[in-house]
Amino acid sequence: MKKWLYFICFLGGLFLLWLDFAQAIGGSPLTLELKGKPGETVSSSVSITNESKQESEAKVYLGDWDRDIKGENRFFPPATVDHSCAGWIEFSPNSLVLKPGDQLPVKIAVKIPQKAAGTYWAILFAEQKPRKGERTVAIYSTMRVGVKVYLTIVGTEENAGQITNLAVNPPAKEKPRTVQVEYLNSGNLSQQCTGKVELRNENGETIKKLEIEKFYVLPGAKRILEIPLKDALAPGNYTALAVVDYGAETVLAGEKAFTVEKSPAKGTSPVKGK
Repeated sequence: MKKWLYFICFLGGLFLLWLDFAQAIGGSPLTLELKGKPGETVSSSVSITNESKQESEAKVYLGDWDRDIKGENRFFPPATVDHSCAGWIEFSPNSLVLKPGDQLPVKIAVKIPQKAAGTYWAILFAEQKPRKGERTVAIYSTMRVGVKVYLTIVGTEENAGQITNLAVNPPAKEKPRTVQVEYLNSGNLSQQCTGKVELRNENGETIKKLEIEKFYVLPGAKRILEIPLKDALAPGNYTALAVVDYGAETVLAGEKAFTVEKSPAKGTSPVKGK
């Protein structure tokens, strides 16, 4: 019994040490949006904070990032992604020693090339250097915070988008029927988009409205959005109308006709597109 008690206390100590470590490094703002003209140098700064009760040392460095087709972040070495501005950025310092509660600045300067156009991006990381845990427990971890840097070249903006595909997928196992929207950012600006899906019956009456949650798309990138239709539909003919607002004066719209057929078997009936 005592052995189990000691083991539980040991695990509790590990968790507390990890929790203290994990909360140590913070950044503000987490998104830095810069604007400038070709040939200019744009300057700004970010703050790196130590939110733990122990002194922390951090190294500062640049990287690249983008999003996959589902919107998940992916990270890469600096100056390796199309539209990266990591190679244009100078920053200082490249290391920090932060006492508990410290908030120290990292200065950033971006030199814009003459032929730059649209939006470029990179990420500035502050990574806490590993430190040894207390007592006889050795814990080595790496925690970092990333500040996304966007640079938009004034006077070169082209905001454009397309709905490249629209499908209605039938239920599968425990998943409901979904409306799948494929969207392409065909402009050169980073976009923040919203939208909605309307279901209409064969008489053209709107029977359901569903909001598309806010999503972000980098220039030249595609996103696939899946909007679940949780409520069962009666057999019949329907049309799914998808609307995407990408921040322009007009919105995009696409529609897909489909049929829910009557099925004698239990469960949800199949869907046929027209």
